Amino acid sequence: MAVISYTNLDRIKILVREAAEKAIRTVRMNLGDKYAGSGAYIRAYRLPSVSEGYIGLNELFAAWIGGYANDDKLDMYIIVSVEKAIRLATYAQASGHVSSWESRDTTAKNKYGGAILIHCLVPELGTEPTNLIFTVSGLSEHGDEAVAILTALNLPWQANGVPEIIEKSNNNLARRLI
Repeated sequence: MAVISYTNLDRIKILVREAAEKAIRTVRMNLGDKYAGSGAYIRAYRLPSVSEGYIGLNELFAAWIGGYANDDKLDMYIIVSVEKAIRLATYAQASGHVSSWESRDTTAKNKYGGAILIHCLVPELGTEPTNLIFTVSGLSEHGDEAVAILTALNLPWQANGVPEIIEKSNNNLARRLI
């Protein structure tokens, strides 16, 4: 595995921030007035090998994007965004999941959809394709996932697997926006 230089990591952070800002603006416009001005906590992780599960997660980006942060819920959004990534990495290893929607649990607290696993080539990380997890928390579940999908698609890294993700979660919002 290639060592990530600070310069490359800084470039990744800039690219992800720009892609996420564009994605959240697009999704908010399509979610309606309830989410006008809202933001979300967005993270990007590298998962070099699905067989490693969450042990192999490397955080590349984490920030509040796109609007006001509800201070009463900000800590929860931060925690939930991490939980989604860990759960997706675990289920990707055990069951081949590509979306946290596949393991969401509406009876358990804080086990939501909103994280995706894509396969792509990120030149800043080396010459071999890798896996990335994008996780979003702060909008509706399908809104979170749509932001994650659009962020991945707005990046210059040819995100593979998006149609499968949309099918697994039946995310009509994302389907309309791509």
